[in-house]
Amino acid sequence: MNNIGTELARSYRTILEIIQPELEQVEELLRQELSSDNDFVQKMLQHPMFWGGKRIRPALVLLSGRALQPGNLTPNHHVVAAVLEMIHAATLVHDDILDEAMVRRNCESLNQQWGSQLSVLLGDFLFSHAFTLASTTGSTFACQQIGLATNAVCAGEINQITSQGNFELTESDYLHIIDGKTGRLCSVACLLGAHFSDAPAETATILESIGLYYGRAFQIIDDVLDIRGNEAKVGKSLGSDYRQGKLTLPLISALQTSGAALRDEIVARMRKGEFKPEEVSSFIDQHGGFDYAFSRATEYVHQAQALLQEVSPNCAQPMMDLGDFILTRQS
Repeated sequence: MNNIGTELARSYRTILEIIQPELEQVEELLRQELSSDNDFVQKMLQHPMFWGGKRIRPALVLLSGRALQPGNLTPNHHVVAAVLEMIHAATLVHDDILDEAMVRRNCESLNQQWGSQLSVLLGDFLFSHAFTLASTTGSTFACQQIGLATNAVCAGEINQITSQGNFELTESDYLHIIDGKTGRLCSVACLLGAHFSDAPAETATILESIGLYYGRAFQIIDDVLDIRGNEAKVGKSLGSDYRQGKLTLPLISALQTSGAALRDEIVARMRKGEFKPEEVSSFIDQHGGFDYAFSRATEYVHQAQALLQEVSPNCAQPMMDLGDFILTRQS
C-alpha cells in the first residue's frame, strides 16, 4: 500500500473509532453466525472474503444510530448490522459467479476455488441465515424492510444483466440499476439504524435518503475503479462490467460527449468486440467520463452531508467524514 493508500486506510479507521466497540460486537456476532455443523460449509465460510472488508453497511447502521440524540445503540443495532453484512456477502458470492471473477479481496474467489454450483448454494445459505437472524430482533418492520431491500438488490442485478449490450443506456437507467444493487442496502442500513434509536419517522426517512445518496456515490466510485483501478489495491477482478457489455456511468458519459460520429464508430466496434479493454480507459479519460462520474458522486455525497447537518448538526461528524472517504477511496 502506498502512502496515499495508507493515509486513506488510517482516515477510515479514525472515522470508525467512535463505533469501534460496537463494530467488534458485530464481528463477534458474525463469527457466531457464519458457522455450520457441516464441515465443508464451515470450510467455505472461512474464505477471506467474509472476514475483512470495509463493513460500510454495518458502519452506516451504527453511525446512524449514534448520530441521533441520545445516540444509544442497542443489541438490535448489532443484529441488523450483521444481517446486512451477511446479505451483502451473499450478493458478492453470486456476483462473482455471474462475472466469472477470479479474485475477491486479493484471494481466489469462491467460484474459482469450489465452482459455481457450491458457490450458489453458499450464497443461498447466507441469505437464509441472514433472514433467520433478522427475526431475532422481534421487529416485523425491520424484517419487512430487510426483505424489501434484498428484493431490490436482486431486481437491480436482473436489470443490469438484461441491460447487457444496451449501448443506449442512459444515466437515469444506470441510477435505477445501482439504486437497487447498492443504494437500497445502504439506505435500509441508515433507516434501521435510526429506527432502533427511536428516531421520529420523518428523521428516519431523511437518514434513509442519506444512505441512498452514499450508496450511489459508493457504487459510482466502484465503477470508476473497475475501469482504471489497481487490481492489487482494489482486491478483486476488474473490468468485468465492460467485458460483459454492462455500461457504467464513466462510459455512458464519454459516449454521450464524444460526438455522434465517433460515438457510432465506438459503439459499432464494441458490438463486434473490437474495442479493446485497454482502449476503454483512454477513451473515457479523453472525453471526460471519469471527471463526470466523480462530479456526480461528489454531488450525492454533498447532498447526504447537507441532510446530515439538517437532522444532526452536533453528532454527525463521523458520518460526514464517511462521505469524504467514499470519494477518496482506492479500494
